[in-house]
Amino acid sequence: CSPSTSKCILKKSPTNAPTVTSLLLFVLSSQLMRHKTIHTGEKPFKWPYCNKCFGRASHLKTHRRLHTGEKPFKCTLCERAFTQKARLIIHLRLHTGERPFKCDKCGKAFCMSAQLLNHRALDHQGSGMLCCSMCSGAFAHSSYLQNN
Repeated sequence: CSPSTSKCILKKSPTNAPTVTSLLLFVLSSQLMRHKTIHTGEKPFKWPYCNKCFGRASHLKTHRRLHTGEKPFKCTLCERAFTQKARLIIHLRLHTGERPFKCDKCGKAFCMSAQLLNHRALDHQGSGMLCCSMCSGAFAHSSYLQNN
């Protein structure tokens, strides 16, 4: 990330010819500052009971639920409950049969984006991987790159 601008550059893997560079642009400076903690490793949000630290307040809130047992997101079709709304959404797809993540190479569909990413990496030799400009890591999804 460039400290003086509101952008961060992600480079596509050399396996994609030609190499494409994409930018993460941030409208608010606070968004850029939050993003920069990914690169600096700063984790200002600490849970005092297990001393685990997080880069985002929302991650601390989710972690706290592991200790309290709170599961505020409940399935209306069965008895399951979840600590995160995203987990409930994925669970609901089991009931509906929805598979919104479709492989653009072979047409196979998945209910979770991670399943599609694994499919691409295993069945299509990792095409579309993103490389970190700060280390030699390669990632199938931009959020994995950001967490690096």
